[in-house]
Amino acid sequence: MRVKLKHRCLARRLAESPMSLNRWAQRMGLGRGHLSDLVNGKRVYVTGKTRQKLLDGTGLEFDELFEVEHPPKPPQANIQRPPRARRGDSIMGSLWNDLRFAFRSLMGKPGFTTAATLTLAVGIAANTTLFSFVNSVLVKPLPYENPNELVSIYGASEMSGRLDSLSYPDFVDLRASLTKTGLASIAVHDWEPFAVSDGETAIRVGGGRVSANLFDVIGVRAILGRTFHADEDEPGADPVVVLSEQLWRSHFGEDPNIVGRTIIVNGSRRIVIGVIPASGAFPELTRIWTTLADYPARDARAAHGLRSTARLDPGTGLAAARASLQPIAAQLQELYPDSNEDRGLTILALRDQYAGDMRVLSMTLLAVVAFVLLIVCANVANLLLAHGVSRGREIAVRSALGASRAQLVRLLLSESLVLGAMGCVSGLLVGYFGVRALPLLIPVEIPAWVDQSVDLTVVLYTVFVSTLAAIVFGLAPALTSVKTDLISSLR
Repeated sequence: MRVKLKHRCLARRLAESPMSLNRWAQRMGLGRGHLSDLVNGKRVYVTGKTRQKLLDGTGLEFDELFEVEHPPKPPQANIQRPPRARRGDSIMGSLWNDLRFAFRSLMGKPGFTTAATLTLAVGIAANTTLFSFVNSVLVKPLPYENPNELVSIYGASEMSGRLDSLSYPDFVDLRASLTKTGLASIAVHDWEPFAVSDGETAIRVGGGRVSANLFDVIGVRAILGRTFHADEDEPGADPVVVLSEQLWRSHFGEDPNIVGRTIIVNGSRRIVIGVIPASGAFPELTRIWTTLADYPARDARAAHGLRSTARLDPGTGLAAARASLQPIAAQLQELYPDSNEDRGLTILALRDQYAGDMRVLSMTLLAVVAFVLLIVCANVANLLLAHGVSRGREIAVRSALGASRAQLVRLLLSESLVLGAMGCVSGLLVGYFGVRALPLLIPVEIPAWVDQSVDLTVVLYTVFVSTLAAIVFGLAPALTSVKTDLISSLR
């Protein structure tokens, strides 16, 4: 059996008197620090001598100031199942009540709530906007058929490891040896600027000389007309051309009869046979395509100017496909030592090729906006600290009425979570418009395969960031606010 001090009762008794804590300590014959520890509940089990001093000094009865703790009874053989806890008594029920009270409390302080929510919305919106860009570059699949099967083949120097493109004769030899590799198909392309005229006005756009099967390899279908046939890739074939959806809309006024129309490309007349959707523009920033029928380096094996795109056989990995190319590379070195000496072949995933240059930039920008969010959290934490000073009396009254420190911290954190939820909704709304405005703010044209949008991944990231921010900016003010001197606060 132990005797426990009711420290909140002692605190109320001392607070009713105009005497200071020091005078009370002198009256009871106790040290001021000793009495302060007793009032704040740091020492609840005291000696019999101290108990008598407290009873004599306060004039309270024993039952008013102390309680007797009896040892627990031994468990009975028949243990009855306790009644099911009511919703208000459960942890989730208590948390729900705290959240409702926090929401009502914040609605009663519109100035503070608006300032904190807008501050959070700025940081969360910046993170949402930049993460949507990173998500589209590094996470979202490319807008092609089975994009994980698409790879690029490069010539690789065995001495320096430097990568370069292929020549047309090497491409022809590779295409003839596909059955010996882990590749299902292969195509090549070359990017160059083209002058395009509709007969009245001329513009300069990015163009591609491509093998006839390029769009079949990447799995893109024309929205009007068709793509190239194999015989249109041979010298002497009819001069044909395929337009991108962007060029068709901007320069040809979305002419529904564009297929079969003759336009001028680099001073030569060509027949339009199809229109490719905007998401299928390949290589990036290409707006018009012709075949390799009039490619000037068709017979030059040393002219390594064609970039290749291939599709792996289903179930074939990069390592296996790379190994299958080595015998072919060795054969080309033996047959054509003048152009292929010290020259092997290697494979890279198409996403790594496209996202490689943007990966560092994307992650750097995301780190910058994460640092901005930390600054925002610090500002909101300062607002909560200032707000907590005005709530000192409320916290003291709740503590005197029996609220534990854990309950007080949970209540204050509930306000932070409500603020975080408001900031999340506002940040998502602002971030949605930020995602749409980002292409206008970037000084270069974003490739068509970068599909920026607020999808489920972006929403989940925003919710996670908002919850984490609410805990970060709310925990320190909550812990600071409950560390109050009960006597001085009640006075």
